[in-house]
Amino acid sequence: MSSNHREMLSAFFDGEPVEPDLLATALREPGAAELLVEFARLRTAVQADTSHPTEEFCESMRETLERGDERYRPRSQTTRMSLAASLALAAALGGFGIRALMDRQQPAPERPVMQASRAPGEPLRPPARAPRSNEPPQGRRALPEPDLQLRFDAWLDTPASR
Repeated sequence: MSSNHREMLSAFFDGEPVEPDLLATALREPGAAELLVEFARLRTAVQADTSHPTEEFCESMRETLERGDERYRPRSQTTRMSLAASLALAAALGGFGIRALMDRQQPAPERPVMQASRAPGEPLRPPARAPRSNEPPQGRRALPEPDLQLRFDAWLDTPASR
């Protein structure tokens, strides 16, 4: 028997409106009569149960529930503060992410390329440079003058002052 047929028989047993053709199909299924008997036994057992909680139990529960409202008030304030801190953190991280995205979209400044050539047995000499003007190209900062020069001998980097 499918779960749809069980639900149909349960609804019929509980007095809910059901479609007659679907009910007839559900009743023809094997196990339908046993299921209706099971529903009747369950209803009888529930209606026969007359136990109720004692008055002491009910009073204890009332006191516990009343105290519970006072106990949870600080938690609600803590929850609000935690939520506010989380939102502030999310906003800050979002700002950093937007900034990083904007920085990535701007083209990187062009770096000058220096080419050098040498004949075998000659020292490496950089090409002659054009005289520098004191003003940087538009959109760039002026670079400081180098304070250290390197000499290349036998593929080792050594300071020129040595």
